[in-house]
Amino acid sequence: MCSRKIFGSVFLVLTVYLSVSIRLLKRAGTFRPYSATETITIYLEDVNNIQTRSKCQLKIYNQPDENPIIKLNPHKFILPVLYNGPTNQLIGLRDTVYLAILLNRTVIIPEFHKHLTDTSGQFQAVDGSLRVDIPALSALVSVIPHSAILDHCKNHFDVAFLGQPLTQKHFQVNRASLQHYNVTLSRGKKGQRFNTLLNPRDQTLKMKPLDLRDYYKTDAKCAMLYYAYRSVDAKETPEMLLKAKEMNLTDINTSQLPKMDKNLLYSLVATHVHTPEFISNIADEFAREVIGTNQYIAVHWRFDPLDWQRKCRRETTSPIDAMCKQVDNVTGADIVNAALKHNEYVLKSSTRPVIYFATPIYRKDLLLSLQSHIRDINQRKGLGVRLYTGLDLQEQLNKYSVCSELNGNVEDVLASVEMEICAKAKSFMFSKHSSWSAEVLNHRVGHEFANFDRDILKASVEFRKSVLSLK
Repeated sequence: MCSRKIFGSVFLVLTVYLSVSIRLLKRAGTFRPYSATETITIYLEDVNNIQTRSKCQLKIYNQPDENPIIKLNPHKFILPVLYNGPTNQLIGLRDTVYLAILLNRTVIIPEFHKHLTDTSGQFQAVDGSLRVDIPALSALVSVIPHSAILDHCKNHFDVAFLGQPLTQKHFQVNRASLQHYNVTLSRGKKGQRFNTLLNPRDQTLKMKPLDLRDYYKTDAKCAMLYYAYRSVDAKETPEMLLKAKEMNLTDINTSQLPKMDKNLLYSLVATHVHTPEFISNIADEFAREVIGTNQYIAVHWRFDPLDWQRKCRRETTSPIDAMCKQVDNVTGADIVNAALKHNEYVLKSSTRPVIYFATPIYRKDLLLSLQSHIRDINQRKGLGVRLYTGLDLQEQLNKYSVCSELNGNVEDVLASVEMEICAKAKSFMFSKHSSWSAEVLNHRVGHEFANFDRDILKASVEFRKSVLSLK
């Protein structure tokens, strides 16, 4: 037994020493002697990393599949500059993959960035492996990791495809990304190192896939899709998402893809550009270990002062303005009662009635208020309904504190897990005009109770009116 332990220890030391030696040689480019101190220092770091990884139970994949169904040109590339919040960034990547198929360009996995309300640092970079299922994406199309930019593009881009007309606002928001890639925007003037192909939104949205391919035709090796968000005349639809999910990928004729129905092609992309598998696993674990059932209802309340309600600061007569007034008038009690009333059938059919309420985690005042309303309703009506929120999920995520990938990214991961929790719910009450809710609804296409999903703000307003009418 003792000899086995000694052999195991020696084997570990030799393995780590060999991996470190290879790494040092690669880093140096040519061989040069390293001191014993330097080798030992790196060796200890590697041992610590091995120990940390052995404790982390999350399987986070960042290496792409090298044998996709749709093989794209390995010598031409496209990288999106993503914009707005996490959900919009995911949509921007879908736009990019859709374009990549039409233009026959390999996709560079982009860096994502945090939401502006993230208390760990708004707009900070987030590795793609935390936002997108890289194995699923790379099973469909050719991709390379973000780290390969230096090898293939020398951190320089030859041409920009503008997803929308360039504005000062967009430039300011993405200035850091442009500087990171040594990019200077121009109109293609002689002497500039970055040529811009203008792409007015009103033209692009009318373009058919084949026209779009001709419009962006260029021999440039490395292209950047600037302002990638709903920048193509295609989108996912419930009907096409169902068709895409049922498609046999081995039957795909890649030469016919540009002629495929544009919404079907985009929906096919959407079914492969989604949150990572480990996010879904955490959601399942939370339902199993904390909620105790998968027969729960979920509510997404999007209306927070630091983000959505900023739209309410402008005097307008738009539908958004009407919603702003409704948000101001409803109370936490209205929201809870509306959710309970709409889901009476679901709650009665469950032995453990549960509501999961998703809203930005910084809204602790609202979350605690809702808990208070639930307790009051339970006492008056004897319902025994339990409410879970991001505060409970945050505690669950603490068990993964040993995972280095999550360091500084807990709020970002939490929001993604909440989306999965809502997508897996028996019933979902969504926030209208929210890309977050829209993403959940897309996930729920084909769900048994998807037709039962309803607008939470509208339901809350109707409940409040019914109460006032009785007074």
